[in-house]
Parts: sequence; structure tokens; C-alpha cells
Amino acid sequence: MTTENEPNQGQPPSESQEIPEEAFLVVGGMIFPLNKPVFTIGRSLSNDLVLNDPTVSRFHAEIHYKDSRFLLLDKNSSTGTFLNNQKIEVSPLFAGDILQISHTPIMFMFKGASLLDRSDRQTGNLKS
Repeated sequence: MTTENEPNQGQPPSESQEIPEEAFLVVGGMIFPLNKPVFTIGRSLSNDLVLNDPTVSRFHAEIHYKDSRFLLLDKNSSTGTFLNNQKIEVSPLFAGDILQISHTPIMFMFKGASLLDRSDRQTGNLKS
């Protein structure tokens, strides 16, 4: 699923936006705060979230914070990036969404989010 507000893949996101402290990923019971404009996921040790799995690409996916919301981007990975069981190239993230990177499920969450009402799950409602 793509959106009309996709980030320009050739240009870095705006660094002037303050990243909300409330957003994080949950992986196997561990919490990874999304505290930078571009959060990288992959097998390479240079990523923010390193997944030690040979089926994960070295630079598999990224999460961008842009225009007061988070976007998940597949980085032309060999096995693809899935969001709520749908293969994606670019998609906005909502609280409670499940990313699937190879064999690893990852939950996107932010503090105070309601999982009952999707309108409350939009990251655009985060204070900045």
C-alpha cells in the first residue's frame, strides 16, 4: 500500500522535525525507540535494529519520520517487507501494526495509543 505523501527516496527527510519520544518498536520483548528521522533495519551491524538472520537483507527496511508521521519503506530487500500480512514498498504506520521482516515480527507502538480505534492510532496525532 502506498500513499500520496511518500518521502522523496533520493532526498533525506526533514531534520528540523522533532521526533516524538513516544514511538517505539517491540521485538521479542525488547523495546527500540524511534528516536531519529530515519531508523534502519537489516542484517548489517550498521543498522539501528540488527536482525541476525541470513534471510534478512543487509539493508532491509527503513522507518522514516516525516510530516508528523512514520512511514515504513522496503529497501529492495530480497524477501520483502510485510505490514499486517501485506507486502509493501511504502506504507504509513499506525499503533499496533505488525511489521514482518523475514521470520521476525515487529510491533510498531507509541505511548498512550488506543488499539481499539484506528483514528487514534495515526501517528499524526502525536505531539511534536
